[in-house]
Amino acid sequence: MFKELAFVAGISLVTIGSAQTFYSTGFDGGFANGQLSGQNGWAGTGTPSANAFAVTSSRSFSLSNSVQISQGSTDWAEIGGGNYAAPSSGDLYTTAHLYIDPTTATGRVFGLKVQNGSGATPMYGVTVSGDGTVRIGKNDWLFNSGTLTTNSALVGRWISLSLDHVIASGVVHVLIESTDNSFANITGDITGLSTSTFENNSDLYSNYGSGSATGSAFFDDYRVASTPVPEPATLGFLSFGALAAMRRRRVR
Repeated sequence: MFKELAFVAGISLVTIGSAQTFYSTGFDGGFANGQLSGQNGWAGTGTPSANAFAVTSSRSFSLSNSVQISQGSTDWAEIGGGNYAAPSSGDLYTTAHLYIDPTTATGRVFGLKVQNGSGATPMYGVTVSGDGTVRIGKNDWLFNSGTLTTNSALVGRWISLSLDHVIASGVVHVLIESTDNSFANITGDITGLSTSTFENNSDLYSNYGSGSATGSAFFDDYRVASTPVPEPATLGFLSFGALAAMRRRRVR
């Protein structure tokens, strides 16, 4: 039995460990509470301040820390952990956990913005607004060209954001998952990206639409890699399936 459990654990670890990870952090080890810009290569930009993001222990999805951003009605900000050399083939995943405060205005959006060069016009991205509206798109600061859905269950709880760029086809598969089974997976595609120009920078992002757009949010578990990390429920399912397969072999 112990050998079986060790084998199953090994499968789960290989699922994670085989990825080529370009950047991954939960903002815990090596980060101090306070302004994120200037820590471990992170640099921000925005109006009125480039220092809107702060490491905090007041809320987190995993371990102790996350990054909080609070914005006034016409503020915008973005911050990244530095450039990376994206692959010219295969997939590139940009993922993070996001918590939007329930008091956030409808016009305020938070999400992930991916570009070629720090602070550049987005190549593609995903945002979620204060009323739970999901927008995706390319070459658009608010991603208004691709409204997927509006679901209030996305606000006031941790959700998982994932962008899967299939580089050879110029398509990005967008996935938003619940971390507490409060809503069904939300999916969509961004198409028509260049297959010869590659991203090298991914940012945590906040912007506003029209009217009063104050709000705040938290980001955790930011990662850029060549394969995804399954949610805990997915890992449990994989482990259960592997164990069941081993038991069938023993019965034979």
